[in-house]
Amino acid sequence: MAGGIDRKPDERRVGLCSGVRLFPHLTVQANVAYGGKDRVDELLERFRVTHLAKARPGQLRRERQRVALARANCA
Repeated sequence: MAGGIDRKPDERRVGLCSGVRLFPHLTVQANVAYGGKDRVDELLERFRVTHLAKARPGQLRRERQRVALARANCA
């Protein structure tokens, strides 16, 4: 079953990022850049948070996880 739910964990397309820790004094863009400055714009776009680049983590809700994933992918 190609699209079924009976898949091994490493074959699933869903992940969990618990305990998201972003630097509260930095913008979204600066948080992502902390992981490495080379691909910041690309990762903001990939994780669909470009419109939040100047926001601070305290202003985010559901997007916090996406920002943390973008920062982790930057490294």
